[in-house]
Amino acid sequence: MLANAIMCVLMTTDTALLTVQDVARYCQVHEATVRRHIASGRLRSVHVGRAVRVRSEDLELYLKPRGDRETEPTDDDRSEPEWKPFTMDDPLWDIVGMIDDESIAWVSGDKHRALAEAYMPKP
Repeated sequence: MLANAIMCVLMTTDTALLTVQDVARYCQVHEATVRRHIASGRLRSVHVGRAVRVRSEDLELYLKPRGDRETEPTDDDRSEPEWKPFTMDDPLWDIVGMIDDESIAWVSGDKHRALAEAYMPKP
């Protein structure tokens, strides 16, 4: 009965806002699954105050097979990646090898001794 009501809403208006519970019932999944898909970005949603709603057209797009979807470029597609490959031109290479102190080289090889000395009370 509720699924029929939701389908009527989907057919009559493109701007209907559905609750997470409505979407879960329509898709016959748990509400947590719907929230997980919203959090991962697979299902678009809008916030109305503190409430989360899904537009009917976003649900229709989500339910289409992936090959039939008309994808819009996202902000991630439009901008340059935030990371850059680490190259020899990077200024961090200038500090590699700055400290050549043989007296502290043993620390990585003898973890227990280093911890004991670190926690030992100083006289």
